[in-house]
Amino acid sequence: MSNGLLRIAVGAGLTAIVTTPVALAASAGRGYLAGIGFAMLTLFLAQILGVLGWGAYFPWSVAALYTGAAGDAGGSPVSVSYILVVITGLVGVAGVILWWQLADQTA
Repeated sequence: MSNGLLRIAVGAGLTAIVTTPVALAASAGRGYLAGIGFAMLTLFLAQILGVLGWGAYFPWSVAALYTGAAGDAGGSPVSVSYILVVITGLVGVAGVILWWQLADQTA
């Protein structure tokens, strides 16, 4: 039981890391609709790329592959998968910080 809970917790952590670009899209789009659109696009691409076998190299597919939610067709994540997740999260955080520091806030 604890192994299953740990797997779910790690999967949730991986998912939380890749949500930072959604915040960047919402910030750059100056509203929540751009963030929702970006999230839907990544969800769509994660499903397609997971089925095609490229999910291990698409950061938004890694959590589903890790937890086994993607089934056997998607394969399993490799070490590069986790590196891509971390890079994606860092790019999202850096992008949001830079956006809020450099964007024109007079609108």
